[in-house]
Amino acid sequence: MSKSGVIVLSIILTAVIAISGTYAYMQNKANREKTDLETQLATLQSSATATTSATIPTTADKTADWKTYTNEEYGFSFKYPGDLIKTNSKQSSIISLNKSSDPNNKKDFILVTAMNSSLTPEAYANNLTVGDVLEGNEITINGNTAYEETRQHMKEVHRNVYFSKRGNIIQLTLLVAGGSDSSNDDDFDESRYLPIFTQILSTFQFTK
Repeated sequence: MSKSGVIVLSIILTAVIAISGTYAYMQNKANREKTDLETQLATLQSSATATTSATIPTTADKTADWKTYTNEEYGFSFKYPGDLIKTNSKQSSIISLNKSSDPNNKKDFILVTAMNSSLTPEAYANNLTVGDVLEGNEITINGNTAYEETRQHMKEVHRNVYFSKRGNIIQLTLLVAGGSDSSNDDDFDESRYLPIFTQILSTFQFTK
């Protein structure tokens, strides 16, 4: 090979080596930058998760220390505040929740009634002839379809919620206003007992 050929070959080899080295360097640099970016991203995600967990408070169960009423005959249960007294109710109701254990001192706020009926909750409520319905709508509580209504009878206003299962109607009633006994009772506080009634309903479930 001539001297000029050797020189040209040397130049070509040198260029190839230089290009290969430059490519390897750039590739290695790109890989390092990608790794650094992935590490930074993982750190940011971990920090964001930790911050979110720290800033979102755990919702306290306001019914955690409540008592539980269970009815084996009709197969349902619900929780109620410990300051309410459960008594066997008069008339057709199963129990009443009140502020006094004296049967001669009626302070009933919540009544629980059960009866045999194959009707749906809404149909049962619509078949009642006592009082006037002010409003009513279908609701769902813990997967159970129920019917909620506000009904007025003379001076009394009741909030009624009806559940239905296995040919039985379970009715929970809150005395919202009126009544010769409860309306004059200093213990009756609608602003307090309506939210409590709602919480009681949120714990209602069928047990069988």
